[in-house]
Amino acid sequence: MKLDKYLDISSYSWSEHHTMSSAARDIPFAVTAIGHFCAGPQYFTNRSERDDYLLLYTISGSGLIRYRGVETELVPGQAILIYCFEPQYYRTGSKGDWTFEYIHCNGSGCELFFRLINEDNFHKSYLSGEEWKAMFGKIRSGCMNTGLREDLILSLGLHELFTSLLFPPKANEELIKHENIIKKVLSYIDEHYKDSLNNRDLCELVHLSEFYFIRIFKAFMGISPYEYLITFRINKAKALLKETERSIESISFDVGFQNVNVFIRAFKKCTGITPNKFRFYNIP
Repeated sequence: MKLDKYLDISSYSWSEHHTMSSAARDIPFAVTAIGHFCAGPQYFTNRSERDDYLLLYTISGSGLIRYRGVETELVPGQAILIYCFEPQYYRTGSKGDWTFEYIHCNGSGCELFFRLINEDNFHKSYLSGEEWKAMFGKIRSGCMNTGLREDLILSLGLHELFTSLLFPPKANEELIKHENIIKKVLSYIDEHYKDSLNNRDLCELVHLSEFYFIRIFKAFMGISPYEYLITFRINKAKALLKETERSIESISFDVGFQNVNVFIRAFKKCTGITPNKFRFYNIP
């Protein structure tokens, strides 16, 4: 690991390490370290090649981070999730003080949320101080004990925290006003999934621009309208593959695919196997 740092932190700062039990080595989320830093103007960390993830939340003051070619300020209420094997540099920001809390973690689930939260590069997430305090406190309490039970509880706590960063409660509240629009679209897909549908058809249904519609749909459902439609069709196809002896081509047309080869590729992309293999492994 490459590390250069200066710990300009007050006596109110603390950090703790956690080692999971051997029985929990394969759980999806594991805490390795947790801490609360009250950093002064000279604090910085310049690091790479540490094989875990860092979740960092700013409580007060400001910080600055350079990561993946992006330099950005970190202000209260913002959280970042970075992969510490990649080069990262962060320090106290222009205000001269920075209070933040952090969790170092690893496990197979961390990589998934890292990709979902950062998408194609590096993004900040938002969470209220009350929500962060409750979830962070729960995780810190779990770190004070050792054993399989505690490790599983910690794994659940990190899963909850990552999910909240991906779908912030405040953002969900803002989406409530769009709930009827999304329900109308989902109901329409349910009734017309066999038809030749596209984003434009769905936009016209709810009288929204294509850009705005796709944005609110993805914010509400977590996936794009197109991905939802394809997944919906694949689920319908699964039922027909399992419950009938109809041909693959017949089923593909019946669930809305205009080409059987396109259907087979989409089915394999979604499930990892071909329709024929799915049918073979799901004989009643």
